Amino acid sequence: SGIPGVIAYDVNAAFNQFYAPRTNVNPDILNKAWEVNEEVLTGYLQANIDTVWGDIPVRGNLGVQVICTDQDSSGFAVPNGNAAQAVPYAGGTSYTDILPSLNLSFTLEHENIVRLGVGRQLARARLDQIRANNNYNLDAATLLWSGGGGNPELEPWRANAVDVSWEKYFGNRGYFGLAFFYKDLRNYIYEIPVVFDFSQFDDLGLNPPTDIGNFTRPENGEGGSLKGIEASLSVPFDLFSDALEGFGFVGNYTYTDTNIEPGGPGSSQALPGFSKNTSNVSFYFEKYGFQARVSRRWRSDFLGEIQGFGADRAFVQVQEEAVLDAQVGYTFEDGAYEGLSILLQGYNLTNEPYREYFDVRTQPRNYNEYGRTYLLGVSFKF
Repeated sequence: SGIPGVIAYDVNAAFNQFYAPRTNVNPDILNKAWEVNEEVLTGYLQANIDTVWGDIPVRGNLGVQVICTDQDSSGFAVPNGNAAQAVPYAGGTSYTDILPSLNLSFTLEHENIVRLGVGRQLARARLDQIRANNNYNLDAATLLWSGGGGNPELEPWRANAVDVSWEKYFGNRGYFGLAFFYKDLRNYIYEIPVVFDFSQFDDLGLNPPTDIGNFTRPENGEGGSLKGIEASLSVPFDLFSDALEGFGFVGNYTYTDTNIEPGGPGSSQALPGFSKNTSNVSFYFEKYGFQARVSRRWRSDFLGEIQGFGADRAFVQVQEEAVLDAQVGYTFEDGAYEGLSILLQGYNLTNEPYREYFDVRTQPRNYNEYGRTYLLGVSFKF
């Protein structure tokens, strides 16, 4: 009974016929073999606010969050680029953050609302920045130590943030908003050389006169500020004429500025991923079950941080882009097909290219076109 037999293959034997596995002694590859562990314990208290100050209704909340973090990393220390002499290396740290916050909303006359948000924020470093791996070198001629790698003792970005906004509503049919935001970064993460004690590493029998040298790694350093203003508008066109019922516009524009110097104090390097100007606009029609929308999103030039050769990170200048999307659909509101919706979507309709350049736009570095994407969807609500 049952299956009398099955075909079986010796996978290892087949593999060994064509390949001869060996230890990878490439120091660059070994330097990417690491592990990071984080244990995070957090708790918070929050008190809701619903009161009246004078004649002004006030709502919001007041709270505090406590975060205890214990992080560690293990990897390898590679001497003089010789992976065969690599040794295990580990490190870590722990820290506690107290993050208070206050959010208030003031309802004023004539459908005006003012909002205020104040708080302390944090953002954790990338895991590759926390890695314990490093390369170190002891120059046989000068007997000077040097090296570079990750920093398992690295702590997060911390910032004090303030957000203030004013919103004017037109019944439940539209609004105009103006917002200001400011972040005071108490620290920033820089890739800089620091004075380092190399006594824990093998001196390879060279007996240097000192164990102190320069080690380049991510470090918490001087912060800076990030501030900006955003204007937003939502306008149904029937505010102007009943004949335009169903048509409307939604859009926003943001301007942001910063004095953060990612390359270190005194450098001119831009903040990665930072565009000074961004905008999003949409025109739409929604009526009788029909819906149609055309949207355009735009951002100005920015410094991109990408994955380069060998999975190392690299910086590139990315040119501004404007992407046009659209969608059209119909929902059956009655009859035999009531609840059935059909939606056709198109993305990047103008086939906007992704463009990188060196110092100026006339020196192109990379040009890619990813084409247009079309999606057709059908859904049904019972």
